[in-house]
Amino acid sequence: MAEQNRQPENPSPDVIERLAKFVADIASGKGPPPISFSAAPPTTYREIEDDMASGRLRRLPVFECSAHLGILRLQFIQACERLQIRPEMPAGFEIHAASLDPITIQPRPLVVDLPAFDVRHDSEKVWLSRADRAWKRLSRQIAKECINSIRIAERSGIVISVKRSRSGSSNQAMRMEWAALHYCKKCSYRRIQQSPKHNPKGCGGRQITTAVQRILREVGLSESVPVGSPGPQTLTPSVGL
Repeated sequence: MAEQNRQPENPSPDVIERLAKFVADIASGKGPPPISFSAAPPTTYREIEDDMASGRLRRLPVFECSAHLGILRLQFIQACERLQIRPEMPAGFEIHAASLDPITIQPRPLVVDLPAFDVRHDSEKVWLSRADRAWKRLSRQIAKECINSIRIAERSGIVISVKRSRSGSSNQAMRMEWAALHYCKKCSYRRIQQSPKHNPKGCGGRQITTAVQRILREVGLSESVPVGSPGPQTLTPSVGL
């Protein structure tokens, strides 16, 4: 990913209005436990790229919504790099970066009601087992409150969910490579299916076709490289924040 000066996107009036209402509700006590946005220490684009490609991102703040598409496009470019393909991308194919700025929820202070130590019968191990169960019950309660806060923020449009592969990052990487082969190398679905290297799990042709078409649609690319398009060149995607 090319390193360029960060150019923050200007939030739309609608986003600003929703943010203002969200903050006002929290300040008045009507809202959920607060979600805090803070600045991260100075980071490099390599660190940002690694985080975007890790598959661990679950949510983004609304003012980074374009990074959602950027994550998918980055995964596609990385698939091309693994296959040693230098694709020719259409104009406007940009990768908007996320940031590493922390978004956190500070749980409300709670007191763990620890069990009494039975002098007659308890060993250290027995008592610790009961104490751990008490802490786990409280931890689950805290986790539910945090998830509830996030759901309210999502309904308010303050936080957006990042689409993640249900079947694991390795399968997602394989599907991205199918899409790269089909788009950049014009490999047919049948050829991809019959390749032990690119289809080690023996996926069916229909599954490959569906996955490739979905990925190309999501990253904003047509079904295949247009006939007569310029030859391959080194891709230097632009990065905006």
